[in-house]
Amino acid sequence: MEKRFSGLFRYELFVSAGVILTLAAALKLSGMYNFSSDWFWVIIGLALTIDGIISLKKQRLFERKFKIVEKKS
Repeated sequence: MEKRFSGLFRYELFVSAGVILTLAAALKLSGMYNFSSDWFWVIIGLALTIDGIISLKKQRLFERKFKIVEKKS
């Protein structure tokens, strides 16, 4: 499961969402295509979800590697 997860949710998905957003915006601004701006929000939502999953995964790996001890004052 560990290998499958890291292979599926890597930075490539996040970068791909950015490229899709850039191309879609360029096509809309050039007048070649006219589509609803709701699609931009869908792609942004997916990109943020992917980023959140990547960050959560990296945070858990960090916490497992380095045990954080809090000092009581």
